Amino acid sequence: MFSFVLGASFVLSVAGPMTADVDRTTAIAAAAGRPRECAAPHRRGRKPTVWQRAKTPRLGPYCDLVAKATTLLDQDAHASLEAANAADAAWPGHAGARAVKGRALLALGKATDSLAAFDEALAIDPSSLEDPKTMRDHARALAATGKLDAAADVYRTLVPRASLLADRAKTTVLLEAAFAVMGAAETGPPAELAVHLTEVASYLAEARTDETAPERGDVLLASALLHDRLGESSKASTFLAEATKTGTVPRDPTTPYVANPADALALSALGEEARDPRGAATTWTEYLAASKGSPFDARARARLATLPKPVPGADATKPAAPKPKPPPAPKKAKPPPAPKRAKP
Repeated sequence: MFSFVLGASFVLSVAGPMTADVDRTTAIAAAAGRPRECAAPHRRGRKPTVWQRAKTPRLGPYCDLVAKATTLLDQDAHASLEAANAADAAWPGHAGARAVKGRALLALGKATDSLAAFDEALAIDPSSLEDPKTMRDHARALAATGKLDAAADVYRTLVPRASLLADRAKTTVLLEAAFAVMGAAETGPPAELAVHLTEVASYLAEARTDETAPERGDVLLASALLHDRLGESSKASTFLAEATKTGTVPRDPTTPYVANPADALALSALGEEARDPRGAATTWTEYLAASKGSPFDARARARLATLPKPVPGADATKPAAPKPKPPPAPKKAKPPPAPKRAKP
């Protein structure tokens, strides 16, 4: 009996640390951006050991190509994609190559293909997208393809890990998360709208804590839009005035952190109100045409009602052409001089 208990205790004492080491290795590898198959066990996510490479000859070339593809992402997305495809060919059926392929495709503007690669990686290894940079690109691919509910879920996991990203990326991630959740809220159950907007408010409040962020004006403008949609006109006006002072507005309709294109129009309209009220009216009208029955349409109509009517057919991005000056009145002809009288 004693020997059985001792044996069982020994097994448990060994199995526990081994399981913990495996989990820790996975977490460390993810944090380092290295796929799990390329992390050396019990070596804090370092490169594969000589023994591992000898045991699995294709592992070394595969991991080197994945690392190359990851390094090239910010320099040459085409070359990164080639390296990712080469890694997949060198050792097929592994998640790391598919994950970095998804990132490269997104950098090339191919969101649908990117999402397909991410889905393949997840099917192979559900933890393959845990690296914060990869997770962010996955969320962006979901948002770009209209899957806002799924994108919002990924951002909810990513935001607590945003400190692992570069400092300049954290504010942008918070903006992306805010607009993904706001976009998902528009099509979700009306009863959950207030809960989602409270979540958006928390993301933007955290983003406002960094007063030196390059995106400071964007954060303030987004805060103005949110509080206007919440019916908090005073707060919205305060944030809009601060945003206008930064010179950040109006926004381009292709604003990268906005998940729903209609929301980019709403941001532009807000930004134009002080500078060009008639142009703002035109942009709010465009927003209402693009929003397709959003629960926020009533607030947009309320703002539109306070602005001068847009000029039909006018381009709001260009100043109105000055009226032509009337031609000068023709000068009156002088009467001919009277003939001189002849002397008698």
